[in-house]
Amino acid sequence: MKLKASLFVLISGTLYGFLGYLGTTLLEEGMSISSMLFWRFICSAIWIALFCFKSNERRTPHALNPVAMMSIYFLGGLMYAGSCGFYFLASRFMGTGLAMVIFFAYPMVIALRDWTVSRQNFSFYTLIALIMITLGLFLLHQPDEQGIQFEGVLFGILAAISYGFYVMGSKRYVHFNIDPNRQTLFVSLASALVFLILALLDDRGLQFPQSGHSWFNLFLLGTVATAIPIQLMIKGLKHISSLRASIISVFEPLVTVLLGVGLLHETITGQQLLGIVIVLGSTLLAQFHKEL
Repeated sequence: MKLKASLFVLISGTLYGFLGYLGTTLLEEGMSISSMLFWRFICSAIWIALFCFKSNERRTPHALNPVAMMSIYFLGGLMYAGSCGFYFLASRFMGTGLAMVIFFAYPMVIALRDWTVSRQNFSFYTLIALIMITLGLFLLHQPDEQGIQFEGVLFGILAAISYGFYVMGSKRYVHFNIDPNRQTLFVSLASALVFLILALLDDRGLQFPQSGHSWFNLFLLGTVATAIPIQLMIKGLKHISSLRASIISVFEPLVTVLLGVGLLHETITGQQLLGIVIVLGSTLLAQFHKEL
């Protein structure tokens, strides 16, 4: 069962890899970050609502825990939405490469929380996996991208902290046996509300996509790079630890690099290739060592 759960998380991270490409494409077309993310989560909510409707047709609905559902709603609105917004803000200041390096160090947040709050000691293999992640992600950064700026680093750290707490919170609420589709719907609706408010407060207001191509990219962003990965991550967290899941999910930056090569005609350097090998090694270590 752990192997299947790890596969869910791996696929989730792979699909999340399309986020940078699709989101950046929409931002380059003139959409604000808040408008782009609002439409992203609206598309995600519509997609998931269809799954919830089908699941209710096939089985008798079970009683919901209102406290748990409201907690999930605020978890999505604060932590998941926060991680998305902070990540794209960091990208504006320092480029997607460096922002990715900082954001995908979020397993460190989970490990530190386990160490300080849950009093779980770092094993040798946990430490090695975390070091490999940090080194591998640093090597994936393109050396010709924008330089480091304080604001970018700050937003990147906030994104990592937000997503780390979202993963830990999701792990906690899977024990309530809530349908993953319904849980994903609540996260999407909460995030959509946050970015709707931010878009309305922006001087440009809520922006609408101006072409069929933009709508298609938003559909892919909301389904392939949002709803489906959230569903798979929640399913995986039912059977593996949040730390193991966080380490496996850093497969996403590898997909980002490969998409840049395949779709944006970027070149891959020997340094990036070494980073790919190291990150893959940390993922395999997380999968096959029982201490993680």
